[in-house]
Amino acid sequence: MPWTGQEIHLERFVPSHFQNVWTVVAFSLVASTVLKALCDYAGTYLVNYAGFGMITDLRDELYNATLKRSAAFFQKHSTGTLLSALINDIERVQYAMSSVLAEFLQQFFTFIFLAIVVVVTGKRLAWILVLFIPVILYSARKIGREVRTTTRSGQDKLAEIQNILHETITGNRIVKAFSMENWEITRYREAARRLFRANLRSVAAAALSSPLMDTLGAIAIALLLKLGRVQILHQALTTGLFFAFIIAVFKMYDPVRKFAQLNNNFQQAVGGVIFDFQVSGYGRRSKRKAGCGEVGRVPRVDSLRERRVLLPGGWRRGEGSAARH
Repeated sequence: MPWTGQEIHLERFVPSHFQNVWTVVAFSLVASTVLKALCDYAGTYLVNYAGFGMITDLRDELYNATLKRSAAFFQKHSTGTLLSALINDIERVQYAMSSVLAEFLQQFFTFIFLAIVVVVTGKRLAWILVLFIPVILYSARKIGREVRTTTRSGQDKLAEIQNILHETITGNRIVKAFSMENWEITRYREAARRLFRANLRSVAAAALSSPLMDTLGAIAIALLLKLGRVQILHQALTTGLFFAFIIAVFKMYDPVRKFAQLNNNFQQAVGGVIFDFQVSGYGRRSKRKAGCGEVGRVPRVDSLRERRVLLPGGWRRGEGSAARH
């Protein structure tokens, strides 16, 4: 093993009747590949098990918190918005806590191992890379904040579309009675266009990470090549050790670049559930004034005009569709 002086013989891990060297190597290759595949499978399954379990608990808590809100809360937020928060927003977190989390853990341990190799092989030359850490952290913070903001905007626009769908489908008789199909189609297309623009802003913010990391990586490699040449001329490093150092730096660049992308995915998840946490932390059921009695059963709403009084944010602010005709 490197830097330890210990020797490991493959014969200790293979059956004793394997005497040929190539047979031992072939068996070790197959065995290590199978072991790696089993570890990958177990790791992916366990991380997804933890992620989906957390998402299930989050769904339960959010649903419980929504049901315990006051009547003013349901009057403030439309049905489509709440459905979007309970379904679409949670999907963002589900992706981040399953696939993205598994990828993050894999890249994290890869980065730790390669960082050790870079420090051991590059020695003082490796500390040059520390100069790029503030730039990477600052850019990741700025881009992540923009991604989180644009993602929240996109989720709001998606909730608007879902609210339109809920209104037009449940109120289809009203739509047909007043021949409002064209008006509803126009309203839906405008909402879809707003969602399109919001998604483009989110993509434009997230797409900055990869070119920025590539630029920083090229600058770092160029600087290391220039300084490495000086180290080799002064015999502070051998040519072979320097090339091993450069290869380790190239390998370490891949996890760093993926970290920026994974950070954007986590920020999208955070941006997607901002409203959900507002729902779960919304003010508890308002206190009744002194002398007030119990609230009776809410009467059944049959007309669209009455429905607009109870659920604002639908056909038209303040009135139903029938009031426009």
